[in-house]
Amino acid sequence: MILRPVTAYDAVAIYCWRAHPETQRFTPDLGRVTINEHLEWFVKRLQRSLWYMAECGDACAVGVIRVDQRVAAAREGLWVSLLVDPTKRGCGYGTQILQKYYHEQPLLAQIHRLNAPSLRAFEKAGFHLAPFAASRDGAWLYYDRERNVV
Repeated sequence: MILRPVTAYDAVAIYCWRAHPETQRFTPDLGRVTINEHLEWFVKRLQRSLWYMAECGDACAVGVIRVDQRVAAAREGLWVSLLVDPTKRGCGYGTQILQKYYHEQPLLAQIHRLNAPSLRAFEKAGFHLAPFAASRDGAWLYYDRERNVV
């Protein structure tokens, strides 16, 4: 597996993955998004976030990792978002992407408490339930990784 920088050419694939009903179920405030809304969001995020597309074998895209500097749950830091191609879920790619991505600073993640595959992927990649472990409504759990484990 390799991680390469995301480009504008990846916008449609990422849209298709984001538009999948299972993705929408576990994404905060996403709802139905048109392709035009996605492209507007994508261009803005591409300019201010670190994005890497994960590819296996013959440049087959399997997922994307995005890292944003932001404040959430009263904690400022590098927040990780992971999105795996819905047709490739259940193959361990989420864990592999998280393990492959290396960063010197601690990483944080917000994961829906019912998204068991994502919770497992983050835990296998060395993330731990953070001290500020849940959102006020209890729907979201917060994880952190102090250092890369690979």
